[in-house]
Amino acid sequence: MPIFKCALKVLASHKVYILVYTVWLAFMGVFMGLGVSTPTADPGAWEGEPLDIGFVDRDGSAVADGLRTLLASRDAVVDVSDETLAMQDAVAKDEVQVLVIVPEGFGEDYVAAVRAGSSLPEIEIAQSYYDIASIDLEAVIDSYLSCLGVRASFDDVASLATLAEGALSDCEAQSEASYVVPEGASTPLPQNFTTYALFTSYPIMCSIIVLLSTSMREFAEGAVRARTVASPERALSLSLSIAGASLVCALAVWAVMVVVGLVAFGWALEGVAVWRIVLVAVAMLCYAMFALSVGFILGQLGVGDSVANAVGNIASLVLSFIGGSWMSLYLLGPELQTLAHFTPNYWEASAIELAAGSTGTAAEIWAAALPDLGVVLLFAAAVGAVGLAVGRARLGRPGVLAGQADAA
Repeated sequence: MPIFKCALKVLASHKVYILVYTVWLAFMGVFMGLGVSTPTADPGAWEGEPLDIGFVDRDGSAVADGLRTLLASRDAVVDVSDETLAMQDAVAKDEVQVLVIVPEGFGEDYVAAVRAGSSLPEIEIAQSYYDIASIDLEAVIDSYLSCLGVRASFDDVASLATLAEGALSDCEAQSEASYVVPEGASTPLPQNFTTYALFTSYPIMCSIIVLLSTSMREFAEGAVRARTVASPERALSLSLSIAGASLVCALAVWAVMVVVGLVAFGWALEGVAVWRIVLVAVAMLCYAMFALSVGFILGQLGVGDSVANAVGNIASLVLSFIGGSWMSLYLLGPELQTLAHFTPNYWEASAIELAAGSTGTAAEIWAAALPDLGVVLLFAAAVGAVGLAVGRARLGRPGVLAGQADAA
């Protein structure tokens, strides 16, 4: 218990790090979220704002041309070069809000799949970090493909041009959009709060790593280490006491992020089911546990302030980028998309996105998100186990230094 209290006092003494990495970065996320437009909560007054849509046509079929024509009738469509750098620039520089990518051979594959009754290929949609892809846009694309599929299923010989022309005509005949919320479902999370929640992966990891690494270093070197090793407590008990203080630090950082988000965007959360907000908070908590395990192991290694700051900033930035917390994975190469699955950020972002916009009941969405949350906790458990082992090894066996001190 004395070691636990001492560790908390050491953590609280780093006021500059707390202000910079926790408070200031949390408000940076607020500024990010405030830059995102959110529709009014009154359904009767809602009107979709025109989007700047980037269009990448890898198919070149009549189906892709029909989709482009449909999107251009309601939004501003910009042709984007089919190059990774060009697509990344278009989204990162906010030249387009949404990027629609039609895969090669999509038209023929889609019609063939409809007629064969097999799984349907999908159009890739990548959104800007500042503007989550609107449900309305996805609904328009789904409507076009549905009309195309219905016509293809009733006409086995019609060409792609004929089917696309008919589907386009069907969509243009719909003058009003109708949205039906199934019983038990709820309003999606506003874009600004979702953006803030995704951004917090950076400050959560960065602040926890820096605070724990710089504070716990005092327990892994010098006179403090000599006194703790010479104490009658077992090495595992000492390590667990430090881990307990580290847990309190991680929970405090997580609580600050959640409270700041609720206070800053409470006005936009009106009408949103509480379970969606809770799911986002739980996803952030699971990620905080991973950051805790990383900070704990660095603290046990006794790294210096400069190393802690460097690791905290670089690791959190890289993981946030590769894991899809800051930009769509569709904009990354296939190698990075595969690598993203081996980062906890990917699974945390997946859970947040499920909470943000997935349709369905609370039970259905929670069931879909629980595996993602479980993977994040597995990352935390694996790294945390290594941290305990490192702490035990560095502290040494109880009584060793005590005997040496008595002999001296």
